[in-house]
Amino acid sequence: MTSTIPNRFVAKTDFGQFQVRISNRDYITIGAKEGCVQIAYNAKTNTANLDWLGTEKGGCEVSGKLIKGTDTVAMTDLAFTILKQLYPQVNPQVSLIDSSKFTCNIPDGNKIYISNMIYSLLLTGKTYYQSRFNATLEYPSSQPESDAFVAALNDPPGFYKNYSFGNPELDQALHPLLNVSATWAEFFEKLYQKFGRNTCTIMHAWYMRIFGFLTKNGAIHTHWQIDISRRPNIEYTITQQNNSTNYTRKSYTYNPFEFGGGAYIPSLISYKKYLRRTKGRSRTIRK
Repeated sequence: MTSTIPNRFVAKTDFGQFQVRISNRDYITIGAKEGCVQIAYNAKTNTANLDWLGTEKGGCEVSGKLIKGTDTVAMTDLAFTILKQLYPQVNPQVSLIDSSKFTCNIPDGNKIYISNMIYSLLLTGKTYYQSRFNATLEYPSSQPESDAFVAALNDPPGFYKNYSFGNPELDQALHPLLNVSATWAEFFEKLYQKFGRNTCTIMHAWYMRIFGFLTKNGAIHTHWQIDISRRPNIEYTITQQNNSTNYTRKSYTYNPFEFGGGAYIPSLISYKKYLRRTKGRSRTIRK
């Protein structure tokens, strides 16, 4: 363990300044007003878990800068860098349970959580951690089911071309896309390209059912690992010591029913404002 790293300090990087707290030398937390990344180190097994990664509430960077996109990845790599400096002998395979989520507006004016893992799998064929950190499944026995899902995305929608999305406005808007799509992957890409930021609103009440169809109602594999030996080391300077916020250790238990899988769309709710064409960037990352 590198003793020159203090328990509390501000790390200055080229993408922002972040308060760092190392609790009992086994929890590394990075953020400002919020603890946005948390890694737990187990000295007995010499392993580490990515316990938490969340930026939606803001408060990650000292000056108030909004951290998103590549900055989120870099902030997480900063945590990995400090972990490797503290424990050079740590097993490079850092484990995580992908319970990632984000809030989505729904037509009745409320917000619900969407499973970012499933949403990303449907739209891109990969999870967030796969596409941003090259994560792999922690258990090799899960690989056949994962491969089968990716293969199913390249199947034709078949009889689902007459699928009812539970709302006449949705049926009218989505059936033309579904009917001209040769595969499910093509349908979801067309969906995102047309509706952009409104895509989660369009999908919230039926995406879990389609995911269940594509996985044949199989298990949702949430255990992943990131090889931090292949992640870039982030350069930083220590600008302050013993001046960081106290964070509460965060934990989250995955609950698939939290993510609107059984949500009901009243047929009289209007989706019109969400069905306006919104320019969406291409999310194609499949070969």
